[in-house]
Amino acid sequence: MGNSQEIANITFNPRSPQKTKMATWQGPCKLIFPEGVKKITNFSFEKNENIYEIELPRSLKIIEAWAFQDCLNLRKVSVVNGGNFIVDTGAFMNCSSLQEFPLKNVNHMGSSAFANTAITHVAFSENIDSISGDSFAGCKYVTEISIPAHIQTVGACAFRRCSNLSKVEFVPRNAEQYYSVRNSAFEDCPKLNTVIFADGISEIDERTFRNCGNLETIQLVPGIGTLKKEAFLNCNKLQEIEIPDVTDIEDQCFENCKQLKKVTTGPQLRTIGELAFHKCISLKRFSLKNSLHTVSKNAFRGCFGLSPLFRLRVLTSK
Repeated sequence: MGNSQEIANITFNPRSPQKTKMATWQGPCKLIFPEGVKKITNFSFEKNENIYEIELPRSLKIIEAWAFQDCLNLRKVSVVNGGNFIVDTGAFMNCSSLQEFPLKNVNHMGSSAFANTAITHVAFSENIDSISGDSFAGCKYVTEISIPAHIQTVGACAFRRCSNLSKVEFVPRNAEQYYSVRNSAFEDCPKLNTVIFADGISEIDERTFRNCGNLETIQLVPGIGTLKKEAFLNCNKLQEIEIPDVTDIEDQCFENCKQLKKVTTGPQLRTIGELAFHKCISLKRFSLKNSLHTVSKNAFRGCFGLSPLFRLRVLTSK
């Protein structure tokens, strides 16, 4: 479709959806949902390449699963007079041209709701307390994310494959506002450089930052007890990390972090898992504490910069 084509306004007919012109219309259009519409049903407009823009009414309560999936030319969604609504599973998944969406009007989003879209700015309503799994996976135009204090959960793979994401910051929260970041939440974000956590998180889940090859700065906070499997696998630019309250470093946690030079631990460290620091060829300083109870025999395999004395202490710490 050429840019010279006029965009027609088509109003959805809630009493007789089959009479809405969408079925026979050829050419770019703006789809307008009139006041009174409360629900847009499953698969209603999936794979419709004529829709360039959507206007939602204040009355809307829910956009159901896959309603606009694969609408490849959809660029903009707006809402009249600031209504709040649910965006269910995959509702806008693979809308690869979608740049503008009123995210602050969304009070719940299902998994993969905006996966593989062209959204550039991510914001969250105060009514939302979790970011569902895969919600923004593959959103390659998102560069920075600020996670507000009212978010309790960042779901699995929520921002996986956001190829231009460079910074993630968790906004400081009150003393008893706890939150979790699920597995692979930021996996395969090759430009992610800086991560700033807030107090209130107790572990770094499996594969959270796996393959974030540009990660240089990460500020972990007191209270993080476990670094799970492959959490920082292949973070090749990570040079130094402080983990003061960590008790357990699980298998392959820092494997292949080739520029990691210094690890500072605290007195609570008890276990280091299999291949936890495998191929960390630049690692020269590791603060080994007397509290250490179990070190897997291959935990420091390929760490040629560590001294023979350190290796002896590791062998005798089991």
